[in-house]
Amino acid sequence: MTHKEQDLTELKKLHDLDVKASLEVDIETLISLWSDDGVLLPEGGKPTIGKVAIGKHLQEYKKEADAFEIIEYSQDFEEIKIIGDWAFEWMTFKGAYRMKETGEVIEQRARAFRLLHRQPDGYWKAARVMYQNDVP
Repeated sequence: MTHKEQDLTELKKLHDLDVKASLEVDIETLISLWSDDGVLLPEGGKPTIGKVAIGKHLQEYKKEADAFEIIEYSQDFEEIKIIGDWAFEWMTFKGAYRMKETGEVIEQRARAFRLLHRQPDGYWKAARVMYQNDVP
């Protein structure tokens, strides 16, 4: 296996773990996918800077998630490029969730750009992430 193939395999593991943790609302695992100096750039919001702040943001999301059940979440990568210890990728992701109180199903589609950094232990972590929701 070439070095590039090995990197792509490791990135695929990160993607799979991201999807699994998102479906399970496993906040601790989602936080672990970020570098310590990570930056989240949400559409229409202020940047969230640092893994600790991103963790707090995700904990707030978990409180909201008690009101719904995630029934679908998937990622479709359009491009993945690796340059040394850095990788960038962009994707479309989609999901659906059912409101527990009403049974209403809400679908969401968005695009995301991620800059990933290989850590000293060899694992890839999200360093910068920005996303934009698609309007149905």
